[in-house]
Amino acid sequence: MGNGRSRGSPSHNLALHSPGAPVTVPTGVLLDQWDERTSAFLASRSWDPSASVLLLAVSGGADSIALLHWARRSAPAYGCSLAVAHVDHGLRPGSREDSEFVSRLCDRFGIPFFLRRLDPGRRRPRESMEMWARRERYGFFEDAARDAGATWILTAHHRDDLVETVFQRLGRGTGPRGLKGIPFRRGGIVRPFLNRSRAEILAYLGLMEADWREDESNADIGIDRNWYRHRFLPGLRLSEPGLDERIHSMAMTIQEIGKGIDALEAEEGLLQTDGEGEPYLTRDGVEAKVAAGDLEGLEFWMRTLLTSERADPEGLGASRSSAGLSHTAPSIGSIPVTKEILREFCRQWEIGPESLQVPLNRILALKCQNNGVYRAERALAASNGRGRPKKTCSPEAQRVILVGGSASAEWRWGDRSYSLVARRFPRPAGLDFPSDMEERAIFDADLISCTLLIRTRKDGDRFSPLGIVSRSRKLKTFFNEEKVPTGMRDVIPIVFSGEMPGDETLAWVPGYGISDFFKVSGSTSHILELVLTCENP
Repeated sequence: MGNGRSRGSPSHNLALHSPGAPVTVPTGVLLDQWDERTSAFLASRSWDPSASVLLLAVSGGADSIALLHWARRSAPAYGCSLAVAHVDHGLRPGSREDSEFVSRLCDRFGIPFFLRRLDPGRRRPRESMEMWARRERYGFFEDAARDAGATWILTAHHRDDLVETVFQRLGRGTGPRGLKGIPFRRGGIVRPFLNRSRAEILAYLGLMEADWREDESNADIGIDRNWYRHRFLPGLRLSEPGLDERIHSMAMTIQEIGKGIDALEAEEGLLQTDGEGEPYLTRDGVEAKVAAGDLEGLEFWMRTLLTSERADPEGLGASRSSAGLSHTAPSIGSIPVTKEILREFCRQWEIGPESLQVPLNRILALKCQNNGVYRAERALAASNGRGRPKKTCSPEAQRVILVGGSASAEWRWGDRSYSLVARRFPRPAGLDFPSDMEERAIFDADLISCTLLIRTRKDGDRFSPLGIVSRSRKLKTFFNEEKVPTGMRDVIPIVFSGEMPGDETLAWVPGYGISDFFKVSGSTSHILELVLTCENP
């Protein structure tokens, strides 16, 4: 980030033009009006922070600096005390300057400051940078909230963010729940600026004569959200005045309706607890949702399962927070239940619930066992000696779901530990093509399915090597041509693309080449990079 400051905003007064003479409104009055409108929005969402401790997530950017100034001005009226949390991800040369900037502001305002500096080199093997940063950031926020005694965590998401999210989801395909955009409140996380535009926030900073830090990556249109922000939405706003207000109103309405839908859904009682206190979803209930194609209802119950705490059958007492936050399992509760996960769940369920094991992230999966669906620890994590949930998956084949073109997975087959990392990105001007011998391969991202299957060979497998367009050949024939040692042929993990069982296409034989069907061509706009490694080959 670099230094930033709104330009052209008056520092003391604002002239409001009307048919009559201009009326000058003092800055203090404008600030009071801004704060009052924000407070009215909070009241309309039935959120009252009175007499609580608020932890503010402050990066140093314009939005979060506005949040800090608003909270400082409003805290006396609510009887609140404040604390600030800042994460230095260590990903940019200027990140330390960002944290020092926020620290100086907190010293000036007398606000407790919590800082965590991260080392990207210590992220888990093959974990994507984005997944690592999000996990560490929200984990720290909950740690800082606990240390500060905070009831609520406040973030600076605003109306523009909500509108971008709605259109991103429309582009990917979504149902009514997806049109909620960004929720005003989720658990102990609250977004008080959700009715404010980015322009209003910059104007507020101008009234406050406040500086902030600027993140240059916000201008990178190679990032999906930035493309919507800088390319798609500006033209749409010109042709549809008032677009943002209408989208915001729709999202708020759907969020309210969603509460009623969720309440009705909860009456179905799919969530139960077994004799050991482990939460699960009833098999009959899940069967009914899958049979009816009720993906939104299924999403509700998956989220409920993931955020449920383990019961205490021996009556020893559970560790719960009496405030708005639950500090028991933030890494589980923050797992997104995406469209790709729901589709994969239904696909596997229709094949047979007994073999169902749907990966959620590199550690957790959903597994059907006995009377229902449990959250389970994936096999590799269990073998590493981490704290184990009761249920453990031991897959014979591994399915990996690409979320936004990205994924990170680890698993174990016998004495071998495998990891796969997937990354989607715009095609660069100078593309580095890996050799067939590498553990890395690149594909046309728009030709690959969102579901990958990794397994060893079976009779009947066919492959179309790069450069062979006219026909496929038996994988056995390809191995013979490549002189693959017989003893290796049954242990090489091969990667398939496809969502329908039995209809997958072999896309990559690591170490020997990719399929011609998925190659990068002159018309390729986005690249999918896969890196598949074996720790004990």
